[in-house]
Parts: sequence; C-alpha cells; structure tokens
Amino acid sequence: MEKLGGSLSQLAQGVLPGFLPAGFRFDIGTTVDIGRLAAAELLAGPKGIEIVEFGGPARSMKDAAAILLELTHRPVAVQEVPVTMAPTVLGSFEFPAAFASLYQEMLTGIASGHVAYEGGHRRVQGTTPFEQVLAGLVAISGH
Repeated sequence: MEKLGGSLSQLAQGVLPGFLPAGFRFDIGTTVDIGRLAAAELLAGPKGIEIVEFGGPARSMKDAAAILLELTHRPVAVQEVPVTMAPTVLGSFEFPAAFASLYQEMLTGIASGHVAYEGGHRRVQGTTPFEQVLAGLVAISGH
C-alpha cells in the first residue's frame, strides 16, 4: 500500500496517477501487516510446507482518491496511465529497464486476472486501515 506514496507527486495539482483502471479493485497490503505476519509465522516455528495468501481489503485508485479528498480537502482525480507506459515512466525515475518491464508484466497480469490468489490455502488479511496509511503518506509528502 505504501507504494502509493510514489503517486502523490502530483497531488498538489489534484491528480493521482496509476497504471490500473481507476475502479479496478485489488488487494492492497501494508508493510506493517506484512511484517506482523512474518514475525508471527517465525515465532510460531516450522509447520512443514504451508502457503499463506496475504492481502489487504480490495481497494481501487478511486477509493484512494476519495480518501485523499477527505485528507486534503481538495478534489483528486485519478489519471489512468496506460500500462504500456510503465517502462517509460519508471525509466524516467531511473528504474532499470529490466525492472520496469517486469513491473509492466506484473500489472498486466493483475489487471487480466492471471496474477491472483490460488485459493485453498490459509488466507490472512491485513488490518491496517487504508486511511491511516494514506494519512501518513500525505503527511510525509507535505501535501
């Protein structure tokens, strides 16, 4: 979820860019929740081979924009950037081309449903509120 911090650079202009469709809902987890889960699993000790499917509640960029409106008291519009532009955009931030290409592939897989939970395994959902994370990111960004 914290990766949304990189999308706040245009918040002063009322824009929230994203590579996925504005209304596309996907599981968003926080680093805090991932850390808690990892610590709990390590403290519990080995249980053999186990797959744990982790995610947060499904949210969209539209959801993020609505929360940002509440936090900043300014309208925020989601700007859908075509996923094909990911390598160019990430390259402009000096991300290696190989990483940018893989990131584009991952986003394409998420949007198409190819990257999804397998099911049939223990599912753990994050508990840190989306609003809390966005409030922290807004505070850090100075908006």
